[in-house]
This record gives sequence, C-alpha cells and structure tokens, in this order.
Amino acid sequence: MKRLYYLRMKHFVAILLLVATFLSCSKNTPPVIISMTAEPDSVYPGDTVTLTYTAWDPDDDGRLTFWECPYGKWVQENALRNKPPQWIAPKATGEYFIRLRVSDLKDEATDSVKVVVLDTMGFFTDSSDNHLYKWVRIGRQFWMAENLAYLPEITPADTLSSTQKCYYVCGFEVSDVAAGCYGNECPN
Repeated sequence: MKRLYYLRMKHFVAILLLVATFLSCSKNTPPVIISMTAEPDSVYPGDTVTLTYTAWDPDDDGRLTFWECPYGKWVQENALRNKPPQWIAPKATGEYFIRLRVSDLKDEATDSVKVVVLDTMGFFTDSSDNHLYKWVRIGRQFWMAENLAYLPEITPADTLSSTQKCYYVCGFEVSDVAAGCYGNECPN
C-alpha cells in the first residue's frame, strides 16, 4: 500500500512538473507603445513639458513604465499623485530625446519623443531697412536688446509741417539721413 502511494505521488509530482514546465515555456507577448507625446515639444530653458503615452499589454501580465532623459529634471511629486510625468528643460539649448520604456517584467517596448530647447536670445532683421537687431527673452516676454536704429528721413528743427511726418535728430539741421547719427551718439 505504501509503495502504491509513493508511486502515485511520484506520478503526481511528475505531472505537476510537466504542467509547470509547459506553462513557463508559454510565449510572452511584449507590451506595445501605441502613442506618446510631449506637450509642448518646443520650450525654453526651465520650462516644463508634460509627457503622456498609451500602451497595451496583450497578455495583461502587469506593466511598469520608466521615463529617461539624462538632462533636465523630473517633477517627482507627479508620480506620487498619479499625474502625468513632467520634465523640466535644462539650461542648454538643443534637441533632447526623452525615452519611454514599458515593461511587463519579461519583455519591454521602447520609444522616444524629441523636445527642442530654444535659445533665450537671438537676432532678427527689420524688414524696413534690413538692420539686424538683438532680442532677449525675459520671463515669458521677448524684448529688443538694443535701441531701434531706423531713420527714414530727417527734418530740420525749424521746419514744422502738419501734413508730413517729421523726424528730428538732435544737433542736425540738415535732411541727410546718412549724417543723422545712424547708430552713433548724437552730438551735444
């Protein structure tokens, strides 16, 4: 009787091992990243980018997400509050790729999104006279970083007219624009 019991137990354990082996060899289907976005995708240094994604795991065997970018900073409290992750752009301008990894602990899917960090200063050309001006971003506003140099004409100070535009340049009593302190200081 004991021998029959051991024989049955031996078969039972063998069947259990066979079933466990079969189940562990079943093919895992990796997760799929359907979409991911960075909003906005062009920012200035210190601006915040909100990241969203849609993923699907055909096996539905759990899913972990990892956001990676070696530059910038992450808003940590969003993960604790179940909000979308946010990335704060670094000071250096350029293109940055934020990588998303979605894992089901057996396989993973990866994708990335590009965010462009724009410069906080630059140049623009005035279409009225093709003069190149420097601009700078202060806070959320853009300012000229130098004075306007456009001077279409000069009218002598003793000429007054109610019908024409008058441009006066200190110390100049002529109507020659080239002589009218174009980018120079006015004489005393």
